Amino acid sequence: DDHPPPPMELLLPCCHHIHVYLQQDEHNVIAIHCKAGKGRTGLIIVAYLLYCGLRKTADAARLLYDTQRTYDGKGLTITSQIRYVHYFEQQLRRLKQKQAVNVTLSQCEAIRIHTLILHTVPHIDRDGGCDPFFDIFIKGEDMVSYKVYASRDYAKPVHVQKKAPMIPLKVNGGSADPSGLRVAGDVQIVFYDYDLLSKPTRMFSCWLHTVFMQDPPDSMGGVCSPVPPERCRLEGLPEGCMAIVLSKHELDQASKDLKGLKFEAEFKFEILFSRMEGQFGGGRELEQLVQQAKVKNGTKPPPPLYHDRSLWQKEKQRAESQGQTMNLDFATWVEIKRKAMAAESERKR
Repeated sequence: DDHPPPPMELLLPCCHHIHVYLQQDEHNVIAIHCKAGKGRTGLIIVAYLLYCGLRKTADAARLLYDTQRTYDGKGLTITSQIRYVHYFEQQLRRLKQKQAVNVTLSQCEAIRIHTLILHTVPHIDRDGGCDPFFDIFIKGEDMVSYKVYASRDYAKPVHVQKKAPMIPLKVNGGSADPSGLRVAGDVQIVFYDYDLLSKPTRMFSCWLHTVFMQDPPDSMGGVCSPVPPERCRLEGLPEGCMAIVLSKHELDQASKDLKGLKFEAEFKFEILFSRMEGQFGGGRELEQLVQQAKVKNGTKPPPPLYHDRSLWQKEKQRAESQGQTMNLDFATWVEIKRKAMAAESERKR
């Protein structure tokens, strides 16, 4: 699947590896690829242009890539991938200001999603309405996407007519907390239209990172604001709840509907969530959902990857438990693993 952005936590170390290698010898060349060689490839290239200072803004870096990679200027076009470039720009800015930016799943402050709201109704069915339901995915420690929530497990999709001003949908966190779902790190929300006689129609989706939901970038990140106390009380939300609103052009699939055939120009997607102060990562609650997804999908554990930060952390913990100190930062550890894997591959030939 070439549409999702890569995990946010991989962007900075990836750019670091590229930069170190290119600086070692003026003849060194980096080849970057993905499934189609345009989307995720473009995201990494644009991120590196920012990292090395060849371009100062995400828009400028993207413009350079788009014009050099394609004849029509349509290089990096997937909305969520573009959003992650702006996330990365903000991450670099915060780091330069010596602000802590922890984007790994285990170090992200968790949030709880309470309600999802569609402002105006997507025109999917013949009468201009739709039967919406949604799934929520997260990227686990192994960088694999797992479905951790399916709204149809809690409520059957109901038809909503075209004239309705909005569609509010509650997120039930199950026994852990019925008021919402705990998530952290990279999160994808996918909306579908239910049809009794055929497969569901995918309406729109978006990838977000929880670190940047509370303080999104100026472009492509949505607008976040506190929910007024009166609204929290009326809608049964926790005090101090936040709302992030994404416009039509900030949503995958919906942004391509330039003629407004399925989504009105005023279409917006609102997420009501609250911070879980002092709690980081998915915790036991989310880990159980990931394990259930693995069992349901029959997913086999992926082979260890040299860029898996969790493996680096486990090696550090193992060394400390034996009274030793591992003085390798993540980037150096990755380079050592990469060379070891390359040597092993060469030996097997």
